Parts: sequence; C-alpha cells; structure tokens
Amino acid sequence: MSDSNDDPLMPVVCAPEHPDPDFVSPCAKDHMTVILGLCPNCGSDVKIEMKNCPECNYKLGYKD
Repeated sequence: MSDSNDDPLMPVVCAPEHPDPDFVSPCAKDHMTVILGLCPNCGSDVKIEMKNCPECNYKLGYKD
C-alpha cells in the first residue's frame, strides 16, 4: 500500500499539520475555536468563539 492522504484508515484532519501528534483539530466534536478580535460595538479586545470550523465548515456550538 502506498503512502497517500487517501488512506481510509487515516483520521480526517481539518487543520493544517501540527507538530504535536496528539493535537485535536478544530473540527473535533465539542471543540471551540477561540480567536482574538474586537467588539464591533465599542472596539474592546474580546475572544470570539467561532461556530464553524474554518477548514471544513463543521458546525460548532457556542459554549457558556
């Protein structure tokens, strides 16, 4: 069997390659991607919780 990204036994990775083999991609279930941003109302620095995986568009929910 050749080394290929089409191997059906390989896990689906939705994030770019990560040096840590135990890295969990942003589209893993119950994972919330948090990015830094600005409040559109007042301009304060805030953490924004993304509701979709930026790589595969997997639906993610907001966590309280």
